[in-house]
Amino acid sequence: MQRTKVADLLRSNDIGKPFTVKGWVRTRRGNKHVNFVALNDGSGINNLQVVVDMEKFDEALVRRITTGAAISVDGELQESQGAGQNVELLAKTIEILGDSDPDKYPLQPKKHSLEFYEKLPTCVSEPIHSEQLLVCAMP
Repeated sequence: MQRTKVADLLRSNDIGKPFTVKGWVRTRRGNKHVNFVALNDGSGINNLQVVVDMEKFDEALVRRITTGAAISVDGELQESQGAGQNVELLAKTIEILGDSDPDKYPLQPKKHSLEFYEKLPTCVSEPIHSEQLLVCAMP
């Protein structure tokens, strides 16, 4: 299935149709039944909410979905049950394209000082799986 940009999905009315999205995890939250992943690919400022039914995914895989991880998701577009977005993607398959160790890259969805970012590893763009992916290394 061909990749669809997050910005295009957020404007889409193709409810019930399958899509593939790839991007970086902004946040993941949830409980033992369902997780919600905010995914962004840089095509716009808004994130796509990906709904992860925990009964359908291995817990070890879901634990790897941390802030900054690069993932590919195949799923079905559905009307959002929550406030803040019109649509969300119900995940059918998830592939981790690049892990982001929260101990090495302690990124959180909050503001950080410039000094904080200066201490993080540097990143370069490299092609992986026919997509551009940021690869980070310690300076």
